[in-house]
Amino acid sequence: CRRVNAWLLTRSISRWVDATKRSNSILWTFLPTPIVNDLIAELEPSLVVYYCADNLAASSASAEAIAASEEALFKRADLVFATSHAIKARAERSRDSAHFFPFGVDYGKFAAWEPGRAEPPDLAAIPRPRIGYVGGIHRWVDLALIRKAARAHPEKQFVLVGPEQADASTLKGLANVHLLGTKPHAELPGYISGFDAAIIPYLLTDYTASVYPTKLNEYFAMGVPVLSTALPEVVLYNARHGDIVHVA
Repeated sequence: CRRVNAWLLTRSISRWVDATKRSNSILWTFLPTPIVNDLIAELEPSLVVYYCADNLAASSASAEAIAASEEALFKRADLVFATSHAIKARAERSRDSAHFFPFGVDYGKFAAWEPGRAEPPDLAAIPRPRIGYVGGIHRWVDLALIRKAARAHPEKQFVLVGPEQADASTLKGLANVHLLGTKPHAELPGYISGFDAAIIPYLLTDYTASVYPTKLNEYFAMGVPVLSTALPEVVLYNARHGDIVHVA
């Protein structure tokens, strides 16, 4: 299957290169899969760029097999960009240098939100104070921690905006926890602006040790106070910017 996929992809790209009469191609990848290494060998691009956004090998037991192909890509790539210091350090175990290049934010979209604009109806129906979260409700979110915080502070409303990608049934019986579901990205400023504080309640694992949470940028672009678990990248962010995240 891998050989067939690699052949089909190589043929498709080669036809495009021939049709457009392009040379000195650049191969830029976000994935460290074996097929990517096959493509590099077949296409012989003039420059190979690997933008490593996650520690995929730590994301699940089945993904551990990707570690060998990623190490080969670290060694082969001409440029490696890393979204976290942990990923940069991991890359530099296989090569001389990598470049720290964290996620950014569409600052205009978030910071330009006009104060006083009407809140989304489902948020407006929730009383203050509101402790908010935007993003996937996935297995890296510490649902037990959210439940514990919500039960300890019944006077505060916990608002979670994002798709349910894990079993969040333990939260659904709590009157002060509100799961508002998936929203278009363009609508997120309207929700964040209605938070009194925002949270990054991630579990501390081998995987999250390499995570730079994009929502940190979005929260701060709107001037909302942020509370986070002690993610290594958040701790380093505080070290660079003066302890502006409240770390639990």
